[in-house]
Amino acid sequence: MKLIAIDLDGTLLGCEDQISRENAAALKRAQTLGIEIAIATGRTYREAVDFCRQIGITTHVISSNGALVHSKAGDRLLAVTLDKQTTAHIVSWLEEQRYYYEVSAEGAIWSPMHGRQWLEQEIQQFEQNNPLEDLSRLRFESGKIYRSINLVDRYQQILEKNDSYYKVYVFAADAMRLKAGYTKFGDSEDLAVVSSMDYNFELMHREASKGNGLKTLAGELGISVDSTAAIGDNYNDVSMFATAGFSVAMGNARADIKANCDMVTDTNENHGVANALDRLMQLHYG
Repeated sequence: MKLIAIDLDGTLLGCEDQISRENAAALKRAQTLGIEIAIATGRTYREAVDFCRQIGITTHVISSNGALVHSKAGDRLLAVTLDKQTTAHIVSWLEEQRYYYEVSAEGAIWSPMHGRQWLEQEIQQFEQNNPLEDLSRLRFESGKIYRSINLVDRYQQILEKNDSYYKVYVFAADAMRLKAGYTKFGDSEDLAVVSSMDYNFELMHREASKGNGLKTLAGELGISVDSTAAIGDNYNDVSMFATAGFSVAMGNARADIKANCDMVTDTNENHGVANALDRLMQLHYG
């Protein structure tokens, strides 16, 4: 095993958005053996680098669900962007339907200021319609999305920036609204639609995926994809599982994801990445 790609949310990170000491130690052990480590995430490149910096390691990064790939030296190896016309088509529909969304662009994440009000109204309505349901996770996840966002007064300001657009992230409390988004964009020849948790869908260029990102990185490193592994927990990791020579599902992954992986490890709260890395190192290095 020469290259291992690891998802962040629901995988390497615990519920408090931290990399545990056990996971950090396992990453360092793997690197000591000469194994290349890549973070493969829907988050931005900067966020991924910051998490690694906190535990004192440097890794390759596949970010924005594969729209961007950087080497551990910080060199950009791949950039797959949404053109302005496509981005405008997406955000104008989201505006009409009053969704909360974020646009990941070069160096920043942009969101219209009114989106937060729309989302709060949607969550309150959802709570009223589902009085017996435990919505603590919904509240927790919605609270996380307000990190490091650049707000604009009008959504047109995002499109006026002449920027490179990598991903549009959409959050919704209601499953029917999530389904409506998939229905609207799922058959597009130009777009890929994936989900990284229960309350979102994410839109990228059709050629942007964690799987393609892993393939690009492996090629740049001169590593066969047969000598790669992928660890993840959700549907935006499926392309990575299909590409890698060995796939590992987290214990907190859905049953259908686990069923299609070569190994199932412990949950993200129980240091499942450390467990998986130790098993992989034992399997390949004895």
